[in-house]
Amino acid sequence: MRDFEVSILTLRQRGVGLERFAFAAAMAGLAVTSSRVEAAEPIVVNGVVEAAGEGMLVSIEVETRWHGECVRCLDPAEGPLRVTARELFREGPTTDDTYGYHGDVLDLSELVHDLVILELPVLPLCRVDCRGLCPSCGANHNVEQCTCAPLSASAFAVLDTLESVRGDHPRVR
Repeated sequence: MRDFEVSILTLRQRGVGLERFAFAAAMAGLAVTSSRVEAAEPIVVNGVVEAAGEGMLVSIEVETRWHGECVRCLDPAEGPLRVTARELFREGPTTDDTYGYHGDVLDLSELVHDLVILELPVLPLCRVDCRGLCPSCGANHNVEQCTCAPLSASAFAVLDTLESVRGDHPRVR
């Protein structure tokens, strides 16, 4: 069998029961915005397949590590990724609400891919209290303090300036 495949031959023959599975494999192409799972990073998968009247019910736990760039300071960021799920597989093609299977093997690669992608951080941080970069000089505030003047407390200070100009300009209303 290939990576991410689980035999269900015994379950199909008996029609009832459950099979436990555990394996580790790598998967390429797991990335969103600023975070990813490296192609060589092992993905540990543990779970149970149960024969259900209308298909196979899979209870699964997926663990790996994600890597990326901190959205505040651009330093490397990484962390553990752990997700659990229960999904119904029905014989036939995958549909909008169930995963499909053919024959005596469940291919869990699509499910694992979907679970990991949905769990990857869209805005990764190197640490929760990351202080980020100075918007003026680019200094990393986690490492050093810069001598730049602090930005205006009002994010709309530029609009206040424009408002005063608008009153003096005849074409701006």
